[in-house]
Amino acid sequence: LSSDEEMTAHALADSDTPEGVAFRENLQRREQARKAFVEADNDSSHRRALLRRVRPHRGTYEKGTWVMYWRRKTRNNTWEKGRWHGPAQVIVQEGAKVVWITHAGSLLRC
Repeated sequence: LSSDEEMTAHALADSDTPEGVAFRENLQRREQARKAFVEADNDSSHRRALLRRVRPHRGTYEKGTWVMYWRRKTRNNTWEKGRWHGPAQVIVQEGAKVVWITHAGSLLRC
């Protein structure tokens, strides 16, 4: 920090000496670098999360649970392979895979 062994970091940061000014500038650069790192790290984590496909819940559904459901494309649209619909309400679950839901007044088997 300083060639003076008795001078503390706080006193150096508060002083108007050239060493104190350099110390404050160095602290400011470190703080800016830390903020930039945190921002970049959060941005890349968010981007990775958006690129991942959502994995549907494979557990049991209770009656009345609100869910979203995936339907494959029904039209001859080459851009859309399917999409999420909902929210829908669970009526009953048969076994591990079949779930009966209601959405917009329709009964659907998923």
